[in-house]
Amino acid sequence: MDIRTVIKEISVIDHMLNLSVEVVCDHYRSGIRAPRIELVLDNGEDSRRMVMHVLTFGTDEKDETAAAYSSFQYFMEDIFWDSRWNECRLWLDVEYDGAIYRHVPLETEACEAGRKNVLTFMGDHYRLHFPEGVDSSYKMELNIATSLVAIVVHLVNALIGVILLPWFCFDTLAMLLLGTEYVEGDVGGSFLKRYIFYVSWRYFGFGRNRKGVAGMKINILQLTYQLLSAFRRKKTSLLFLSSRRKDLTGNFEYVYDYLKDDSSLKIRFWLHPEEIRVMSLPAILDLAVKASGAKVILIDDYVLFLENMGISRKTKVMQLWHACGAFKTFGFSRTGKKGGPLQKAVTHRNYSYAFVSSVNVAKYYAEGFGIAEKKVIPCGIPRTDMFFDEQVRAEKRDRLFSEYPALKDKKVILFAPTFRGDGKQTAYYEKNRFDPDRLMDGLSGEYVLIIKHHPFVKLKYKTEERNRDRIFDFSGKSEINDLLFITDLLITDYSSVIYEASILNIPMLFYAYDLENYIATRDFYSGYEHFVPGRIVQTQEELLEAIRSEDYEQEKVEAFCRENFDIRDGKASSRVAAFIKEQME
Repeated sequence: MDIRTVIKEISVIDHMLNLSVEVVCDHYRSGIRAPRIELVLDNGEDSRRMVMHVLTFGTDEKDETAAAYSSFQYFMEDIFWDSRWNECRLWLDVEYDGAIYRHVPLETEACEAGRKNVLTFMGDHYRLHFPEGVDSSYKMELNIATSLVAIVVHLVNALIGVILLPWFCFDTLAMLLLGTEYVEGDVGGSFLKRYIFYVSWRYFGFGRNRKGVAGMKINILQLTYQLLSAFRRKKTSLLFLSSRRKDLTGNFEYVYDYLKDDSSLKIRFWLHPEEIRVMSLPAILDLAVKASGAKVILIDDYVLFLENMGISRKTKVMQLWHACGAFKTFGFSRTGKKGGPLQKAVTHRNYSYAFVSSVNVAKYYAEGFGIAEKKVIPCGIPRTDMFFDEQVRAEKRDRLFSEYPALKDKKVILFAPTFRGDGKQTAYYEKNRFDPDRLMDGLSGEYVLIIKHHPFVKLKYKTEERNRDRIFDFSGKSEINDLLFITDLLITDYSSVIYEASILNIPMLFYAYDLENYIATRDFYSGYEHFVPGRIVQTQEELLEAIRSEDYEQEKVEAFCRENFDIRDGKASSRVAAFIKEQME
């Protein structure tokens, strides 16, 4: 298949890069989704991948070609991170119909007049240049007076919120009694639970992020960290930092096991799964002290307050992302979409390195994190090591069957969908989309069902008496990875649990009842229909029929696993630990 790219417009006006492109594909058939277009810029020291969202996609019925049009504006100062530059290489990568096309040839005749001043053909590539030079350096200047004033302002704002609390209570009561409440998704629970939720939502929303309680605490954290960093010398301190877990579990646990006996390392921990608005002052000060003395900070998720602290250049921040592979878009891949970050946001861009499961997904993480691809290290994901250890697998199975003997000698179906909504506060799953009793009534007695909703989802099913010994709700208990060791069939939708399941070669069904809406609002790095390793169904009737006929399209699982785990030896933890020690030295 032939792919060509036509640049319709390229210009730089007031430090703004204006770019419009048309991607033309020489074949089209019904059901093929729009191509995915990535703009790639490289200034020699840093590189950046940026998705260009498709605005229109259509076909020419006469010659059966397809064309996608995209247009976007980029702030020149926000393209690269912490550098000065005046020119860079430019090219486009395109994914279409399950295939990837790199360095797609560019045609520029359509924008000849506009490109003369900023785009130069260099034989095998184009070079974007900006005669005045661009300052993309990140500045975090300490201004004690400004920080102190900000803390006072935030404190006053928080007190105003307290004064308004009676109004928030009255207004919430009226809203619930009149039935005028609205939050995307279903808050659920008793009247009292919903009342407390909405009052808290109103109060903390009044002083969210930049003002009130949260703003005051962020300023205290920033001021303390900056003062300490100015005088402390980075030695051999390694800080495990997480705002999603309170225990040393997941990837952290596996890496720590390889580092704990090294007497040359000073290992510290800061594990607090709370939002900063409810975090105690001692915890905030403890973070500032430990972070200011760390040579390496290891994190396992997006940590909002890191960007507010202004991490010292002497400290290396390493992202050990909690998920495997690259499934749903995240971070800067969502810039320009609802819920996505602004171009100028720091967000993930201060990472020195990020660890991923495979070289094949490195470019997606580079795009999502807004960092150079060379900073993405395909070492593997430490917590997946246990899937390659037969002794661990046997112990996990024996323990679960001992605790739940009704599961033994049965065909175990694990229903583990992800949540809908924008985050923890609005997370939900549509209850009427899945009926456990109806599913089990349609299956023979050899099947049992385990329900495992995302931790954000607070949904309980009322199981009929006849199915009490066949349906088990494990939401809120048991690690999902442990459950995979006894799973014979996984039913999911857009959850990253598919990566771990593929290592164990578990058959999968994808119950994607809202696929079109999910693509429109969240989207994926690769076309869903080509990507997922199993059959896609969109109704519970189709789901039941697929289980009865055992039509899972399981042949896709092995290839999926190879693509997302190019090193499958159970030694990811040792590689990550070795890399960290190398950087510490």
